[in-house]
Amino acid sequence: MRYEAFISYKHGGIDEEVAVQVQKEIEKYRIPAKLAKKLGKKRIGRVFRDADELRASADLGTVIKEALDESEWLIVIASPRYVKSPWCLEEIEYFLKIRPRERIIVVLTEGEPEDSFPKILTYEEINGESVEIEPLAVDVRSETSAGVKKTVKAERLKFIASMLDVAFDDLRQRQRERRLRRISAAVAVVFLALSSVAAVIMKKNIELNNAYDALDNSMQQTLKGESYYLSEYADGAYMSGDINTAIKLSLKALPDDIFDPKRPYVTQSMRSLTRSLGIYDYTGGYKAGAYFEREDPSYDIRSSVSEDGKRIRIETYSYAAGNMLNREVKVCSLPDGNTICGYRLAPVSRTSDHPEACGSYLSKDGTRLTYIAEDGLKCVNVDTGEVIYTGRQASELIVGDKEGVTVSVDYALGKLNTYDAKGKEIISCDIGDDMNYTLGSISPGEGMVCLSANTEDVFGVITIDLATGQSGFVDMPGLCTYVRFIDDDRLCFLLSDETDGLKHIVKYSLSEGDQSYLCNADWDMSSMTLSDERVYYFHDNSVYEVSCNSEKGKILWEQVFSSAVISVKADDGVVSVSCQDGVTYFYEEDGKRRINIQQGNGEPVYLLSVDKRVAQARDFWGKSLRVYLRQDNTDREGVRIPLDNIITAEPEQWYTFETTGEDFALGLHNGIENRLAVFGEADFKLKSKASLSSLGVTSFDNISLSVYGDKSIGMQDYDDFRLAHYDIHNLKNVLDIRGYDYYYYDETGNNLCISYEGKLTVYDTSTGQKLDEQRFPDGYDRGVALGDIRVYGDDEHILIDDGSGEIRLDDAQLSAYDLAKKLVMYRSPNGEKWFAYSVGEKRVVCEGSSGTYANMTFFGENRYVMIDYGAVYDMNTWKKVLDVSALGNSVYGVKTTEKLPYFVVWCQENEQVGADRPTGSSVAYLYEKDGDGEIVGDIPGFVTMTSAGEIVVYDSERSLYRFGLHTPDELLRMARQKTGDEDLTDYQKEKYHIFDR
Repeated sequence: MRYEAFISYKHGGIDEEVAVQVQKEIEKYRIPAKLAKKLGKKRIGRVFRDADELRASADLGTVIKEALDESEWLIVIASPRYVKSPWCLEEIEYFLKIRPRERIIVVLTEGEPEDSFPKILTYEEINGESVEIEPLAVDVRSETSAGVKKTVKAERLKFIASMLDVAFDDLRQRQRERRLRRISAAVAVVFLALSSVAAVIMKKNIELNNAYDALDNSMQQTLKGESYYLSEYADGAYMSGDINTAIKLSLKALPDDIFDPKRPYVTQSMRSLTRSLGIYDYTGGYKAGAYFEREDPSYDIRSSVSEDGKRIRIETYSYAAGNMLNREVKVCSLPDGNTICGYRLAPVSRTSDHPEACGSYLSKDGTRLTYIAEDGLKCVNVDTGEVIYTGRQASELIVGDKEGVTVSVDYALGKLNTYDAKGKEIISCDIGDDMNYTLGSISPGEGMVCLSANTEDVFGVITIDLATGQSGFVDMPGLCTYVRFIDDDRLCFLLSDETDGLKHIVKYSLSEGDQSYLCNADWDMSSMTLSDERVYYFHDNSVYEVSCNSEKGKILWEQVFSSAVISVKADDGVVSVSCQDGVTYFYEEDGKRRINIQQGNGEPVYLLSVDKRVAQARDFWGKSLRVYLRQDNTDREGVRIPLDNIITAEPEQWYTFETTGEDFALGLHNGIENRLAVFGEADFKLKSKASLSSLGVTSFDNISLSVYGDKSIGMQDYDDFRLAHYDIHNLKNVLDIRGYDYYYYDETGNNLCISYEGKLTVYDTSTGQKLDEQRFPDGYDRGVALGDIRVYGDDEHILIDDGSGEIRLDDAQLSAYDLAKKLVMYRSPNGEKWFAYSVGEKRVVCEGSSGTYANMTFFGENRYVMIDYGAVYDMNTWKKVLDVSALGNSVYGVKTTEKLPYFVVWCQENEQVGADRPTGSSVAYLYEKDGDGEIVGDIPGFVTMTSAGEIVVYDSERSLYRFGLHTPDELLRMARQKTGDEDLTDYQKEKYHIFDR
């Protein structure tokens, strides 16, 4: 075998770090002498890890399969992210075809086994039944990234023992014996050993340099494989919210010049670039706005954003000696992330630190930064660094909502100080150094501050009058955290009751001295969030809301999620929830309408704050900070149609419909209200609107609507077996048919042929006028009569009368008819094949295998036909030019023009598409006409495409937008303009395995 093992892992994050560490531990491991003699080798052998090997591959799939064929073992780096990667799962499936499952080792990096182990490894079909099995696994989970890698090193003998086919205890004993011999030998020949080590290092450096030279040479000729992986990294950065890096990675995967490429053009890379630019994404809600990343993990990250959303304060905590935390703060511009200023903060004890407390504050207008320096409180001008005022030494600070007062506390000295907006000290008082304190909040009127205080056996909340310094103490039976003012009289906090072992959310009135419990929890409630007079908390997969005006804590809202909830934040009319699977949800507080979802990259993030403009979250490791900005499309490219005169509230669901002409329609559902709005392409204005009930139906369920040309809208009501048409200008009914056996439209939708009770009737769909009526020839029960041609059919035959004689087609069922091209589309009676018959040429011009979903649609100025929502044929050449069958039953149609370089494939939402949009939305995928059949761009919120090739989208809120599509060359220019000359950092190049040539 060429490789001893193949490592299968999800690229990026801790998964990749573990994969690298496992590879190192295996390849550098030297087998103990006795065992090596028995096995006939001193080392285990090479390990295949794709980031190293696939850079030298032009054919990604081939090399993967060859590497698996040449690998004795498969090592799966398991995590919740791994099971979501189709590539990773395909690697397991292929390996199981060529090796027994006993040759698979699972390394659990994060999450629980049931969430992280692929089902294919935990279930096996035995005698026709699915039986649960336990794979060979090594648990390396830890609380930190460094801890995980340390555990890999400590547990390496477990997976090495399996690979050497020896007992773990036996190998561990041999390792101990070898270590003792090494220690003895090292003492005896220390100088000789040092000389030998130096020689080995020199030799290894030469080998490593030669390896890199060889790798670089091979990469020059295998850039296609690199582009695929850069695209995957770009998609990962995009899902993490690191948009700028995603664009840079996509650019590195693409040629500088589309027309004179120096590297292969990979469609997937262009799709990654298009998505990262967000050029076609007009959907509303919270979108990635900025991303900040550290090279090393931190203890915590805290942040806030100025009111105009243009500046952010980032406060970072890192471990220091003696149970202390080092702190630093910087202010950056948004969304570019450039640093404006930065300062070192005074260290703080981990014991007194609390996630809600801070050592700095950025003013709402973003011009002043107040922070705790090592020599005391300072307020500086963000832009110039000029010191505005100074104050006493402190540990943490808070500022009132009106910014009229600043409160700082020195926990070590037990001192509390307050300052007005100009920095003048208001009061300085002793609170004592015999208790542990955590700053809570300042009352809305800025007349009082509260702190959590406790000793080993005394717990409660201290309140201090900010004008007089007079204090009060609220005695409680346990530690109080998240202490907040509801108003100037009432407090709300989380109580860990020492007497009954429960957690309580407490509402306390200072004036009356009474309390009530809004929630009693027998689980370890770790946090709560107060927003105005609402309290949010979570447990397992659920989030709950209670009102501070409720005496018994009545639950006002409960929402269950598919993954465990890990954080909740609410403010300014918005509530946000993040879950263990990395997904973040945003809701309006009033009514709880879901605004949107951020899918994330599968790694959990913890919310820091949210308001109606911006949300912030950090990752588990404290390495990255994500900033989500509420989307504002008003200044973007394109034409906007506000829907305020149509929509009274954001819809719960919305619907789009097929069009054959220039007008288009939008369906809106909210509560019991269902409305239809029709728009004209020429002026992009509202043409007509009506409630759905006025059309004779109550909901959009089980009906099909289509816009035919610029004259009528057709509806098929499946419940009532009814066909109806409405004048597009006023939505008045012009045609209503309540009985039919078969019906056919021509390619324009202007003519409708109804087959019913032995008669063929032709209608003008715009007026409802009967154009023709005749009885079928004997034996026929369906057909079309358009122009001079008559086509009749039954279950097995078609009769064509073109005026010059009759043509009979056997084994044929009529499917569709194109009047302009004089084409009859039909199927074999068993439904397995389809045929295109030219009446003019009197022959079958094309045929093929039928798809799962029977449908034939003409489009693209009547040049193309889509067969069964899967294959697209050019009717000029009858060559298949596109296959979208992989999209399954989500496909609704395809659009293009002669000038447009793309096919626009319109899909309705399913589990794979549109998960971050309200139910009922749609998406379009772009395919290049001269491309490789892969998706090159995504258009969420797709409504229709105009006859000029412009796209119309709905933002899921209150606006429609119309814009043009860009060529790949234009997109490259836009990306370079956005990133400028800025390259990836050295840290990012190492992280994404990019080698400068």
